[in-house]
Amino acid sequence: FICTPVWFGRWLSPLTVLLFGVGAWIPIGSFLTFAGTVKRIPFMTVVLLAAACFTWLDANDNHAVRRIGDAPVPLGLNDYFKKWADARGTKQHPYPVFLIATEGGGIRAACDTAVVLGGLQDENPEFFEHVFAISGVSGGSVGATVFSAYYKSCHANGVQPKPEEHYYTAFATNTFSQDYLSPVLGMALFPDLLQRFIFPDIPWFDRARGLEKAFERSVTNQSASLLTKSYFDWHKPYNSGPALLLNTTEVKSGRRMTMSPFTFCESNYCKPLLPWDVNDNCDVSLSSAMVLSARFPIVTPAGYFIHSGANEQTKYRFVDGGYYENSGTATLLDILSVLRTNDTYRFYVIRIGHAFESDTSTNKARALPKYGKSGFDELSPIFAVMNAREARGDDATHELSDALQAYGMSDMIEFTWKQNGVALPLGWYISEAACDNLVQQFQTNVESRKMVHDIVSRPAVASVVAR
Repeated sequence: FICTPVWFGRWLSPLTVLLFGVGAWIPIGSFLTFAGTVKRIPFMTVVLLAAACFTWLDANDNHAVRRIGDAPVPLGLNDYFKKWADARGTKQHPYPVFLIATEGGGIRAACDTAVVLGGLQDENPEFFEHVFAISGVSGGSVGATVFSAYYKSCHANGVQPKPEEHYYTAFATNTFSQDYLSPVLGMALFPDLLQRFIFPDIPWFDRARGLEKAFERSVTNQSASLLTKSYFDWHKPYNSGPALLLNTTEVKSGRRMTMSPFTFCESNYCKPLLPWDVNDNCDVSLSSAMVLSARFPIVTPAGYFIHSGANEQTKYRFVDGGYYENSGTATLLDILSVLRTNDTYRFYVIRIGHAFESDTSTNKARALPKYGKSGFDELSPIFAVMNAREARGDDATHELSDALQAYGMSDMIEFTWKQNGVALPLGWYISEAACDNLVQQFQTNVESRKMVHDIVSRPAVASVVAR
């Protein structure tokens, strides 16, 4: 699994990997128990206590986020946007600019995000040149990043598919219907579990790398090479491609941290942490940045950066962005508060996520509670935490909608999904039938598709060639 986690894991399949892992560790535990009985030495207890001590002393934390160099001096949001707009040689006035928020939800959210982006690009060949930024959380970050890398690869190589080919939609369903659970499970049950009993830390044993490699190798070679390159190099303003704003949660403070190629704070206090706040040497690969946003509980561990201060080093740990806010809309609200609409540019917001259900008590469309049906009072604090996460995303979405009205902008264009007979799972394994169901739900959203088409199909703009 250390050498070939993707090929070997997928060859075995998730259930086989799980049984293989249990079968491999049971003889070791049995031997330690038998030896302890014979020698009258509690070997098993000693080993477990040693593992607990290593973890308590932070002596074998091998989940550092892979770093590949120094980050450049960041541009401010206005300067970055100006370079992005100048590269497009805008001819429309006002020039339409899309900002996209895509929520978390494991492989389901990743597939749905790629399906929506792919479908819109298939129907509107100029669509992606109008997308300035995508704010993603968890699986939404994965879908946005993988699709953007694939689009940039195709664009750079002159691929110009016809709308009737459904070229990008096919890429989305083919890519995300693959097995992403087995590589992570294999890394977790073997090298990463072994790391709990030894020190010092061995970065190659990190199970999060299994997920990164699975995505790197699940797309074409050219797209995979883009996923392994620098996050900041990928965001050169003259390149064709959106700014990927990948949201995660800092453990110690509970604050949102946004992987962003620019700064976007108007005051000394910035609501989200930015890469420069937590790590001097913060440039990471594109795949590492997206998986940092998708630290699915238990399956993928908390990743960390080391920040060197004047007198001491500080370790910042990060978990899934959905712990703070699962919709991605909070970051777009920060962006719009700086940019807003003017005579030259007009901004449109697209939300990709679940469909809000009607709350009959208030006659408003709000996310109804998802957790808390159990009768155990002892579980109420856990249910409260989970429902608070959903409520924060719901509130952020409605705050963004209110801000759009206050700024005189069009309301959000929504592409939503719902459970309608085909199971849409939350983990890292989704069936082809579920992918096809997400495609069907996108296709039935005729109103939103028409809105995007009408915006993009205005007088043509100068094409941008990715460099």
